[in-house]
Amino acid sequence: ASKLERLHSKLLRIQFTNRVAAFTHAVIVVTLGALVYFEAGFKQGWSLMSIDVTPLSMLTHDVAFGYFLYDFAFMATFEPNWLYYCHHVGSLGTIATTRLLSTTQWLTVNAILFGELTNPLQLPWE
Repeated sequence: ASKLERLHSKLLRIQFTNRVAAFTHAVIVVTLGALVYFEAGFKQGWSLMSIDVTPLSMLTHDVAFGYFLYDFAFMATFEPNWLYYCHHVGSLGTIATTRLLSTTQWLTVNAILFGELTNPLQLPWE
């Protein structure tokens, strides 16, 4: 195989690995988000408009934040795209703000949960 074919093969493997990481992250975050809902429902009597900050909601934020950092670094290295840079910087800022201020995490848990649920809709467009 030529040098160009080997490089192309390597890039495809890297891209596949990134997609596996994205899928794994999505499954974990959706599961954590659902657990946050159930935890809040049982503790707060299903009045979910303001979920209290719990170790589980903080873990959900931390996992999402870590993935956004990973994906941002991946894109900066292999797939430069300014639209995704802006998306990731905005997401990182939102997650970091609510996590560091320990404010109600209802909106960001919703954004993370439903954002990850809609990821399969992006596949046909890529």
